Amino acid sequence: MGRPVCPSSMSDEGKVRWKVLIPQLDNMGVLAKIDYGELVQYCSLWGEWHKAYEWLQEHGQVYQIREKPTKKQKEEGRQGDIKSVLQWPQVSIFRNLGERLSRIGSKFGLTPSDRAGMTVGGKDKKQDKGKARFFSAG
Repeated sequence: MGRPVCPSSMSDEGKVRWKVLIPQLDNMGVLAKIDYGELVQYCSLWGEWHKAYEWLQEHGQVYQIREKPTKKQKEEGRQGDIKSVLQWPQVSIFRNLGERLSRIGSKFGLTPSDRAGMTVGGKDKKQDKGKARFFSAG
């Protein structure tokens, strides 16, 4: 089938994922050069997803909007009262990228349930010849 080559323009995080993923897909027998576009998209998205993940690990999922500190709060070295708590945009980015990764990953059998439903090699069971077609469980 052949291994596609990682594009040099891919992010470092995407290249790391490529180096791990391609040999695994090749060993599973589901890799072909024609998959290049999907693989580039998957690994590129994974690089962006990983950046969002790291950002969220550092900053958390929410941030606070505070009132302007009162004179007393200033004198005491305190911040103003919390007005509201909002979600960082990176949370939505992280989730969206994760969903897209799942959709593309399912095409390559990246989860056990995806692999359970895969047919590799394009052989249709209806095309089996000989006695096996009559006695097979499928």
